[in-house]
Amino acid sequence: MANTNARFAAPQGRPGGGGGGPAVLRGGEKARDFGGTISKLLRYLSKYKYLMVVVMFISLFSSIFGIIGPKLMGKATDVLYKAVEEGFVTGKVIIDYTALMQIIALMVILYVVSYLFSLVHGFIMAKISNSITYTLRKDVVAKINRLPLGYFDRVSTGDVLSR
Repeated sequence: MANTNARFAAPQGRPGGGGGGPAVLRGGEKARDFGGTISKLLRYLSKYKYLMVVVMFISLFSSIFGIIGPKLMGKATDVLYKAVEEGFVTGKVIIDYTALMQIIALMVILYVVSYLFSLVHGFIMAKISNSITYTLRKDVVAKINRLPLGYFDRVSTGDVLSR
């Protein structure tokens, strides 16, 4: 006996259920010339190769300074722990504020430098991204303007834009 309630009907599509979903999840379309596309992309990026090397180093330094910070936090914790440990023996907790403030000041400097490197990294990458996008759009408009008018009669608007 067939189930007449549509809420409980099995999904149509592939065996085991599921209607397929977006093309990305189903595998999508294959690129016709993947190597050619990558070489064109690398040509657009080649103009910024030195700037991208600088960005990599800036990102590296930002990460290094961000990683050193928790190590310094451990040293600050050690100073406090040592004071508390000695306090159990002597009955007085005496914190070495000079050493603690030096460590905290160094931590603040490291985190500020890391933030500044990260900020510069973001600005440079945004500039590169915007320049490449502008160049791509300019090239697409130039290509469309070179096409003969009869081409637009034969090909749909969506195909023109996707190509």
